[in-house]
Amino acid sequence: MSAVQRANTWEISDSENESDEIKPSSCVILDQDASINESNTSPSARAEEDGADGVKISSKRRRRTREEEELQTRKAARDKRREEKEKLKEKKLQEQQRRKEAAERLNLLKPENFIKSLTAHIHAVLLKDAGCDVLLRTLDGFQWRNRIENQGLTNSISWTRQALQVTSSSDCCFCTLEAEDEAENGVIEEDQVLMVISHDEFEDMVMSHKTVTNQSLLVHLQLYWNVAVHFLFGWQEVTDHVVALTKALSKRPYKVLCSDPDLGFCMDGSWSAGVRVDRDGRGLAQVWTRQIQQLNRVSPAMAKAVTSAYPSPSLLLKAYEELPSEEERRRLLADLTVVGGAKERRVGPELAGRIHRLLTSQNPHLLLD
Repeated sequence: MSAVQRANTWEISDSENESDEIKPSSCVILDQDASINESNTSPSARAEEDGADGVKISSKRRRRTREEEELQTRKAARDKRREEKEKLKEKKLQEQQRRKEAAERLNLLKPENFIKSLTAHIHAVLLKDAGCDVLLRTLDGFQWRNRIENQGLTNSISWTRQALQVTSSSDCCFCTLEAEDEAENGVIEEDQVLMVISHDEFEDMVMSHKTVTNQSLLVHLQLYWNVAVHFLFGWQEVTDHVVALTKALSKRPYKVLCSDPDLGFCMDGSWSAGVRVDRDGRGLAQVWTRQIQQLNRVSPAMAKAVTSAYPSPSLLLKAYEELPSEEERRRLLADLTVVGGAKERRVGPELAGRIHRLLTSQNPHLLLD
């Protein structure tokens, strides 16, 4: 019985081995079933799966396209900002160059610089008089250019000047008050001619006017022929008159520029730099003085007389308010004394009225002159 029982035990172990051998085959069958299931899948199901994959791919493409558009938009905006920045920088450089050229032109038109371009032409006949040496020595002492010539009007002294130039990055800009066609070889003739003659020669020239007085004749010459006659004694007075005329010619272009109504501030040092005002108020008095100088035909001495009496616009406005009548307000500054010059001068009612209109008028289109 026991032997039979052992045999049964071994049979059980054999069956276990057989079951182990069957397991791999069952796995193969499962794989085969899966392949069969795949082969048995309908075309519509495969199409649905392919469609799902296509949706995923298209969504990725849309997302990528949207990102590319955003990148392009940001790049375009960045390029536009860069271009605007470059244009602004170029415009700023051009403005700086324009201000620099304007400052150079103004500097050349200042009397102390403009007089260097003037040349006094002295007729050779005047050298026959020994007293003419005083004139030549004086001109050489000032280091002014002069030439001795046989051309032109006899016994005359005339002036010419070089056409001033301001060199820019592009071309040369002529800084002349006349048209360019009036300049011959860069030389411009001034309209002032001084003729030096003796008293006897002058009487010989006006013998036909014995019926009129000398004073009437001088007025006639000045009004109808633009000829001014000065009676001088000796070459020293002639020399002083020539020096005064030369200085007046050197100041004329700057005065014409200052009286130009299209220009604002045209005072010394204010063309490009202006007036510096500190936080403590230093510099405001100079600004107030230059504000008065903006008006036409106002010299620095006249502006200084006004700002010395009333150091600020508010003080002047307060003084206007204290006066009872409009006429008294207009004439408030008329009697202020202008310091400087050989003769005593006053501000005058004309400038006083213009300053009053400047500070009290409510009409922005009102002409002060």
